[in-house]
Amino acid sequence: MREYLQTLDREAGLGHAEFNSAPKYLSETDPAAAWSVKGGAAAFGYETNYLLDSAGGVIVDVEATPARLSQELIAAKTMIDRTEDCFALKAKRLAADMSYGTGSFLTWLMEKDVEPHIPVLDRSKQTDGKLTREHFTFDAGGNFYTCPAGKRLSYRGKSNTKRIYTYCADPQDCGSCALRQQCTSGPARKLGRHWDEEVREAVKALAGTEAFARSSRERKKVEMRFADMKRHLGIRRLKLRGLKGADEEFTLAAADQNIKTLIKHAFPPGGPSTAVPSTA
Repeated sequence: MREYLQTLDREAGLGHAEFNSAPKYLSETDPAAAWSVKGGAAAFGYETNYLLDSAGGVIVDVEATPARLSQELIAAKTMIDRTEDCFALKAKRLAADMSYGTGSFLTWLMEKDVEPHIPVLDRSKQTDGKLTREHFTFDAGGNFYTCPAGKRLSYRGKSNTKRIYTYCADPQDCGSCALRQQCTSGPARKLGRHWDEEVREAVKALAGTEAFARSSRERKKVEMRFADMKRHLGIRRLKLRGLKGADEEFTLAAADQNIKTLIKHAFPPGGPSTAVPSTA
């Protein structure tokens, strides 16, 4: 089994090296597939990722991945770079759902001059009813936060794995604070600030623009392709094993959908008839 997995890793460039340990569930018949509970019953599977030109509704790239969120972000980067290299198509903006709204991915897009029209993945309000980070003021010059009571939360370090800077108040300040019950249940209040916080704030500011709203509407074209694949093409289960097999089936499905899209462009509904009139 180990030998088989190593072969798959070499062929697909995707394996278990991204994990500190082996996945919790492993298929004995298709080890490259990932265990997923997305969309209903749990199963081993793959996902298809589309990069779609919103203007023409044409799928410009396809990338198959194991059904794992982390691989979706890798696939998005791969498709954006590959489309630019192969077709000289430079993305100006990217619309996607919130699962793509991580700080590191948004920063990657901004560095490539691609405007992210993506809801930011934000867990800052998950504080079990305590005061959220919005109640604290950040001083960029001094690199510290100020709490609602006017006390300072100083920088304490960073986590390279979580990409978070940590700030902590003095336990003595929190111990005598009138807002303690609303703020923290520990000895002192702690706050985390994302490495990419400036980018995240910039993307949040885009959410209220008309361009962002238009991108959100146009993103439905991608969702329609996925629905078409299941309902009309009948692709709910794959016939081939392995990531290579999944990629072949997903690419053929995308080609089928593109052909139908191009036919609609060539012969739009209500356009001039191409039928030859009969003669008596």
